[in-house]
Order: sequence, then structure tokens, then C-alpha cells
Amino acid sequence: MKTIEKRDEIHEGDLVELGGELYRVERRSNTLPCIAECEMKGIFGKPYCAGFCFRFTNGMRYVFKHASVPAGDYTVVEIRRSIKDKIM
Repeated sequence: MKTIEKRDEIHEGDLVELGGELYRVERRSNTLPCIAECEMKGIFGKPYCAGFCFRFTNGMRYVFKHASVPAGDYTVVEIRRSIKDKIM
């Protein structure tokens, strides 16, 4: 069963959803550009990046990797506030 947890930050190992796809949050490498690591691409008309990390207060520290739906119960992190509050 899927549980949704609303918060403003994400952490390594968290699961997020966007565009019907499930992604696992992983720490970003300091040696590679985000677009080389993040698998959440091509959403919102951008061929290289979804821009989803900007929605979380600490999102630029992480990248998103495709994940399979876990067996059993799992939690998906959602943004607590609206996107309007996240625009910098």
C-alpha cells in the first residue's frame, strides 16, 4: 500500500512520483553535472531535465533514478506547499 508523506525536503532513499513514474532520491555526485546523473528527464518540455529538484528546499543536492514499485508498503514524498512557494 502506498502512503503519501508531505514535506519540503527530500532525503537519500526517498521515493517521489512525477508524471506517473516512480523515482528514488540519490545523492548527487560533485564530479558530474546533474543532467548526466538524473533520470527524470524530458518532462515539462525540457529534453534534459525535469526541474523537479527545484521544488524541494534541499533538492539540488540530489538526483532521481527510476525505481520499481516496492513489494509491500511504501511511502512517496510529495511537496507540502504549492510550487508557487518554491520558485526562487
